[in-house]
Amino acid sequence: MSYTILLMDADETLLDFRRSEGFALERTLQSYGVAMTPAIHDAYHEINRVLWQQLERGEIARSALRTVRFERLFAQIGLQGVDADAFNTAYMQTLGGTGFLLPGALELLRDLHTRFRVYLVTNGTASVQHTRLQHSGMLPFLHGVFISEEVGADKPSERFFEHVLSSIGNPDKREVLVIGDSLTSDIEGGRRMGLDTCWYAPDPAASANNIEPTYRVASFDELRSLLAV
Repeated sequence: MSYTILLMDADETLLDFRRSEGFALERTLQSYGVAMTPAIHDAYHEINRVLWQQLERGEIARSALRTVRFERLFAQIGLQGVDADAFNTAYMQTLGGTGFLLPGALELLRDLHTRFRVYLVTNGTASVQHTRLQHSGMLPFLHGVFISEEVGADKPSERFFEHVLSSIGNPDKREVLVIGDSLTSDIEGGRRMGLDTCWYAPDPAASANNIEPTYRVASFDELRSLLAV
């Protein structure tokens, strides 16, 4: 193993997306006079998760996803008279103002960037991801950022990873490791490109199903050990 380049996912690998999502949803609901509850948050999280998986498979457009998720949420919780498009705009603005990191993520990047070229590879809305990254403090430790909306393709598509590899000089694939929490996005995308992959899976009960990563780690310390950092 002689990796020199790490392609790292953002949300739920380094960034605490669930916290950011909950914060933005609560603030936006409050602006519409609706109190946040755990049930509402869990309902939205599941709706959004399913839609993003559909986006990965090319079954829904990003523009549609942004409003469909709230239309479905409003229907589920019985909220009427709220325009989903306007709600989404307010939500996205609030989400962009967050930069919550998973515990230890910044320290990990500080350790990695002295040994590896670290690139962030993320599915997401460019304006939101850029502002979140600015707030997170991660940018000084990254060699570059690739966001699906700007690339014009989403993980796990080969188009996305082809663009990334071309942009960083078409390195030997044996020197590249893809690291992320999503089997269907990060691990499957890396596998399609013939790249080694590392599945970040803090839940020991999580199953890889039929998608087999090259490595599996449950913590940042395990990732450090794997990379001999």
